[in-house]
Amino acid sequence: MMRRFGSRFGWRLAVCLGLLGALGACAETNPFDATPQSVLLREEASDTIEPLPATASIADPFEPFNRSVYYFNADFDRTIFLPVVTGYRTVTPAFVRTGIVNFFGNLGELRNGLNGLLQARPQVAGRAVIRFAVNSTVGLLGTIDVATDLGVAQDNQDFGQTLGRWGSGPGAYLVLPFLGPSSIRDASGTGVDLATGFFVPPLSTVNGVVYRNPVIYAPQVLSERDRVNFRYYDSGSPFEYDIVRFLFLKQRELAIAR
Repeated sequence: MMRRFGSRFGWRLAVCLGLLGALGACAETNPFDATPQSVLLREEASDTIEPLPATASIADPFEPFNRSVYYFNADFDRTIFLPVVTGYRTVTPAFVRTGIVNFFGNLGELRNGLNGLLQARPQVAGRAVIRFAVNSTVGLLGTIDVATDLGVAQDNQDFGQTLGRWGSGPGAYLVLPFLGPSSIRDASGTGVDLATGFFVPPLSTVNGVVYRNPVIYAPQVLSERDRVNFRYYDSGSPFEYDIVRFLFLKQRELAIAR
């Protein structure tokens, strides 16, 4: 149903903040087809439907609120975000899109390295430092992923994973406006990652130049959404909310365990 749920500090956070720049609808085509079947699925996905057996034990005390936000996110994605992303993909050459992905992925190594240290995993922190050093220099400010070609693979880490590795459970499931699936633990972790990016050297130095610059921020928002294959209601199931919830929490569980 999806290639991935998106990076933890990528489009989920970028969407919320980047939209403040009022991107607007710049494309004529709309990749999301709001068919009658989609509308029917939306109406059926309510508290009146029994959850799937595999998801029945998931803690979701905010389910009415979460479902409302899920529908809001679906409408926003269909009517605004995906048309803009389609325009971005149409006017931006593939090699430029790849450079944007690599550039922001390289900046993410600062977060990866810090969380590697907080998890007492020097090998994770070391890989992040090596990748950032190599890609920021030989890789032309991170636009070329030289480190991966040299065999140093990226290991995405965030503070939610850090909390999980030290025994913190996910807590209640939570769907955030614009940002999508999360949990009490991971939403808190996203806030910490954002705060450290603004206040902890050298993260604050780099982020002060890049992440606070809306001209540079907008391409990251579009790039991250462009890389996520998920489309609301494409599952063809009235249990899509339950499936997304299950897959997200399972993915986070596996990310923490690895």
